[in-house]
Amino acid sequence: MNYTSEIKEGENGTIDIIAELATEDFAKYRGEAVQALSENVEVKGFRKGNVPEDVVEKEVGEQAILDEMAQHAISVLYPEMLKKHEIDAMGRPQVSITKIAADNPLGFTITTNVMPTVEIAEYKKIAKNEAGNAESIEVTDEEVTNAIEQLRKMRAQNDAAANKKQDAEGEEAASTESSDEPKDEGANDDSKEKTEEELPELDDEFVKTLGDFKDVADFKVKLKENLKAEKANQAVEKKRIAIMDAIIDKSEVTVPQMLVDHEINKMMGQMEHDVSMSGMKFDEYLEKIDKTKEDLKKDWQETAEKRAKMHLVINKIAAEEKIEPSDEEIEAETQKVMEQYKDVKGIDENSARLYVAGILTNQKVFEFLESQGE
Repeated sequence: MNYTSEIKEGENGTIDIIAELATEDFAKYRGEAVQALSENVEVKGFRKGNVPEDVVEKEVGEQAILDEMAQHAISVLYPEMLKKHEIDAMGRPQVSITKIAADNPLGFTITTNVMPTVEIAEYKKIAKNEAGNAESIEVTDEEVTNAIEQLRKMRAQNDAAANKKQDAEGEEAASTESSDEPKDEGANDDSKEKTEEELPELDDEFVKTLGDFKDVADFKVKLKENLKAEKANQAVEKKRIAIMDAIIDKSEVTVPQMLVDHEINKMMGQMEHDVSMSGMKFDEYLEKIDKTKEDLKKDWQETAEKRAKMHLVINKIAAEEKIEPSDEEIEAETQKVMEQYKDVKGIDENSARLYVAGILTNQKVFEFLESQGE
């Protein structure tokens, strides 16, 4: 195919492919363009897809045919030009037609994001240094006592809310009685809220309502084990963040704005979900915190860029070390996700599979980095 193309560096990790397709090669796409347009043209006396070219042109116009020709030509040329110029593109490109007319060359510019350059530091050495800083995990008796008090307070609050609801229902039922009956002004004295919480007694009966516990002693032992496990998980997460931060700080990573925007959109989606789960509309929440969506996006810019860098570094390490989950692992976890969200409409299994593959890859990369300190 006879065409010319040149590359110009754009902004925020983009490039412009400026191209022109020769007149005779552009003209070759007229037949398939007309055929494609005829599929949607209804003309009396002709079946869809069998409308003659002159009739299609009369119905849709010459410009519509030229536009369709351009779409077909560019869809063929784009991957060919990526290969020719060794461009590792990502995301959906933007196409701008710069020249289009019958019996003329087709001129166009394609703007696309390119995979950023990741010059990664000595991640094995860095991981070994960071992973070697072991943190001892201990749970004090005071922490156990505080956790128990918190559980007792939560139970007291839940009981108070349930009693308040019951009292309200009782008052509503009483209001249906005759309005002529005399009212006792002091009747509601006993229903006044108490200033001090009445915490449930820490006894065998109470702990059995919290779970599968034999008695208070058994509850305290298992509570301490749970607190220790929670601390251990937090320590692992803290260590992983320290390792990744150290690697990112010593690496050179260019982050396209597209990836930053992608992270911001994920953060926005998560916040909208969390707010809706609390029973509040997102617009009401924004008004309450005196913020707009644009304000949040600006606030999240730095965090989103850091998250994008982390994903790029993880992918680079995964590629270098040939780390990837097996098909069996991906399939098993995907089915768990599909089962968990079986009642949610619009869950796409292929999207879930891609999500699972990413999560599993991240997990395996972090496990690999942690193993450097062993």
